[in-house]
Amino acid sequence: MPSTYLIKEGSFWKNIFVSNCNKKKEPKTNLKSNIMMRKITKSKAMILMAVSMFIIAMSQIASRFITLNDFTKGSFIGVGIGLLLITLVFGDFKSVRK
Repeated sequence: MPSTYLIKEGSFWKNIFVSNCNKKKEPKTNLKSNIMMRKITKSKAMILMAVSMFIIAMSQIASRFITLNDFTKGSFIGVGIGLLLITLVFGDFKSVRK
């Protein structure tokens, strides 16, 4: 007699046992391949690039008229450069080839 019949029908443990036995084994994927396969569409990449340049420009303008400490300036510029790098790495910029 299989062990699933020894457990009372409709019980909590039977549901867990049966659900664990019926699971299909999913192939293990590499984290690097998952990250590299994600692409940002061209329009979203352009918007992200414009936003990052806007953040850098606004931080420069704000530091011109308002006294900002070094941490704030560096944070704004760092976020802007980070967004630019994300856009360039994950953006889908395919050139047209004839």
